[in-house]
Amino acid sequence: MMQWSTGVDICTVTPEETPIERFIIRVYGIWKRNGAVLLMREGTEEWRFTKFPGGGLKPGEGTADCLRREFREELNIELKALEIFYINDGFVRSAFNPADQLLSVYYLVQSDEEPDFTARTVEKWGKPYHLEPFWLPLEDLNPERLSFPVDKVVVERSRNLLETALLGG
Repeated sequence: MMQWSTGVDICTVTPEETPIERFIIRVYGIWKRNGAVLLMREGTEEWRFTKFPGGGLKPGEGTADCLRREFREELNIELKALEIFYINDGFVRSAFNPADQLLSVYYLVQSDEEPDFTARTVEKWGKPYHLEPFWLPLEDLNPERLSFPVDKVVVERSRNLLETALLGG
């Protein structure tokens, strides 16, 4: 039996209960600058979560193009550097739809531009959807600060890397 926490509730399913119907590819950016890492607070009134910036791959789009588009849409900036950091290699069921299997790709990113930190609400899933970017000091970064299981793994795997100059800043 698999369990995961979205920061809202805990979902429990077995693969026999809900067969996988499709794959969802998510692409995220890890940006460290001036001793902090960029994160997003997002969600609807029902679901609130904290995650790395990024989002879903669209048909006909490559993973790097997806991440560049997401950073333009969410933060109004262009990325100047991308380097693949982590791809989840285990089975991960979506927290939002148990019939979806997730593949998550994480890049180390940089930009010379200043992100747009304006909190805003957009339409998503037919509901108002809140977006709020923020810098989290590295000393406050731990897996519990993020909502999704793969993000938590990435924080654990990146802890030493984030403290070095490999990510810049």
